[in-house]
This record gives sequence, C-alpha cells and structure tokens, in this order.
Amino acid sequence: MHVFTELRGPITAVREEESGNPNAGFVRTTEGTIIIDALRSPAEGATLLQAAQAGSGRLRALIYTHEHVDHHGGSTGYPALEVAASEGTDRGIRDFVGRYRTQLAEAGLNPLMATLVFDSSLRFLGDPEVRVVELGGHATGSSVVYIPSERVLFAGDLIFLGRLPWVGTGSPRKWAESLRTLEEWDIQTVVPGHGPIAGKEVLAEQRSWLEAFATRLEELQAGGTAADTAIKALDEEFGLAAGGYSEPLLQYMRQALTERFGFTG
Repeated sequence: MHVFTELRGPITAVREEESGNPNAGFVRTTEGTIIIDALRSPAEGATLLQAAQAGSGRLRALIYTHEHVDHHGGSTGYPALEVAASEGTDRGIRDFVGRYRTQLAEAGLNPLMATLVFDSSLRFLGDPEVRVVELGGHATGSSVVYIPSERVLFAGDLIFLGRLPWVGTGSPRKWAESLRTLEEWDIQTVVPGHGPIAGKEVLAEQRSWLEAFATRLEELQAGGTAADTAIKALDEEFGLAAGGYSEPLLQYMRQALTERFGFTG
C-alpha cells in the first residue's frame, strides 16, 4: 500500500511504509507536474503516474535521481515525456539495460531512457522552481531534487532511513562529502530514497555514519586485510547484516572490496 503524503506547497511524497521499497514523489508546477523517480515495478509506477496526473493531468517531466532499477523500473509503460537525468545516471542506466536486457524483458521491465541529460545541475523554472543537482556518492550519478521555495529535498539514495545505507556501488567518502554540502542548504524536509520522511538532521546523522565507515574501510585496506576478513570486521563493527545487508548483498559488497576498493582476494 503506497502512502501519499502532501508536503509543503504543491509537493507530494510517495512511499510504501511496510516494505522499505524506494520512495518517489511529484511536484505540481505552473508548467505541469514533475515526477521524481518512478518506483520499482510497472504496477507501482502506474499508481504513481495516476496520482501525478490527477487534477491537472499535464505531465512536464520525469526526473531520475540515479541509475538503480528500483527507482526507474516503474516507468515501464509510461507515455512519452521528458526524462531528465545527469550524465552519470544516463550512462549507468544505459549500461545496466544493455547488460541485463534479457533479464529485464523476462521481468517485464522497459524503463524510459533519459531525453534531457545534464552535466551537474538543471533548473525547471516556474512556480515552484525545481532544481536537480548531481552530487555523487551512492551511485555513478547520484542526484538530489530541491524545491527551494518550500525547503524540501528529495535526497534519492543519498539518504536511507530504517536500514543502513547501501555502500556497495558508490564511494562512502564522496557520499559523506555530498551530505556535508547539503547540510549548508536551506532545507526543512527530507524525503529519503528509502524510509520515512524526516527533517534536515538526518543529513548529519547519515554523514557521521559514512565517515566512520569510510575511515574503517581505509584502515582495513591500508593494513592489507583480505576481503573476506574485512567483510567480517565491517559486519561486526557496523552491524551490516542486522541493518539490512542480506547474504547476497554481503557477497556483492565483498566483490566490491576487491574490484573497487583495492582489497586483496
């Protein structure tokens, strides 16, 4: 069951409270409705689309915060519309679709590709103005969507609440730097990529965890720790399994240690 929460002004956040699945949302502007991420499945995406079209009916754009399929798979079956994504996100999605074309077809997923690709930032003028800024950290093209007049931030997967942040596809150090940047913005409400809507304080809380994780990761790598030993140490010290890292995710994380973080096998 998806919960639609009206935030400040014409902004609606969409989340499924029970499962911890990804969040999404939409903003009604004078130039049309802007959807932020598309949820995971075609059925979920259709529910989001129907709500976004209710009333005004006019769609202006769909924004992807990053390339992970649980945030764009729901665009399958959407009508043709402007799809905005950073260059990193667009590249990540195209690479993913090319690599897993057969599996996506079997799952009935055919997400829309970006039609409006930007380098670092993008502004949708109108009332309210909507800004998209790529900061990086969680994924290749991690972006946030900011509505300055309402002080609302859609953080994408730069914020996880109710579970530990997934660090297997990004850079914990860069991620922490991105959150430090966001702490300087005028924000009152944060819609995370996963978890409940919160206040600005979650930015510093998540940053502190990521900084501690990055420091420990660097210590283990500098000490020549093998990947298997490092995973066990990180799990014990940070509670990875208890915090939402399933066994497949732990194995994926171990692979990331060798392929991306310089650990020995």
